[in-house]
Amino acid sequence: MVNIVLTPQQAEELKSFYVIELEKIQKRADEIKGILNKLTVQPELIKTPATKQVKEKTEKKISLKNQKEITLHKETEKNTPQWGSFIIQVLQEKQKPLSRQGIAKLYEQHYNTKITNYKNIMNTIAQALYWLRVKNKKIVSIQKAGVKGKLYGLAEWGANPVNKTVTAKIPKAKKNKQSQRKQKTIVKPDNKPPINSTYNWPEFIKETLNKQKRILNAKELLQYAMKHFELPAHEMISTRGKLSPALSRLGRNSKILKPVQKKGVRGVSFGLPEWFDDNGKLIAVYK
Repeated sequence: MVNIVLTPQQAEELKSFYVIELEKIQKRADEIKGILNKLTVQPELIKTPATKQVKEKTEKKISLKNQKEITLHKETEKNTPQWGSFIIQVLQEKQKPLSRQGIAKLYEQHYNTKITNYKNIMNTIAQALYWLRVKNKKIVSIQKAGVKGKLYGLAEWGANPVNKTVTAKIPKAKKNKQSQRKQKTIVKPDNKPPINSTYNWPEFIKETLNKQKRILNAKELLQYAMKHFELPAHEMISTRGKLSPALSRLGRNSKILKPVQKKGVRGVSFGLPEWFDDNGKLIAVYK
């Protein structure tokens, strides 16, 4: 037996088909009964064969329709990409949450085509997103304040990558000071920036320094990162939170980066070890 997966629209169309066929059969049965009554023949005598004939005709029509739907399903499956793989691919490339509409738009750009049956495609994307989120646990749904509809991101991103306001319920203060101190400890947010990042920060920092041939501070490296990775402006704060710990970690190893205080510049700048002489002083060409 062949199992056919129908979209909500296809199921509705099939249901309408059955309703129309049933109305035709009932109308035809009433006409036949009327003719038999005029001919003084009891309809009950031929009720069984007539029903059998109608049933055979109906089953034949349904069989032909099922064959057409199976053929159409196979052609669609052959000519369209595996949506699950496509969604994972575009999320990895864009490195930001996307809506169903955004995924459909990227599909048009990627395959240089125009979606004609937009409603069917949106239903197909919704099914693929459900499978990836519920069954495979590869993506998560995200609700961003001020944005209509849900966004979808990779589960490996961990925390929600979209800036949003989270309101925490803080218990009412009690007279007991010790209890108040415990409550403050519980609701205190963790301001430690995340170290894990999708990008290879050590490699980016060294490549940028080699390219610019001069020492750079964290602010300058952040600007280069936003441009290099083509990030939107609203991700600057989260990107700085990922870049800063990488710089601190690399700066503690003098064989990778060497921190230096540039005259007239606020904050620490960083350079490559080979840019310093034997006395640890920065060579003038790299200032």
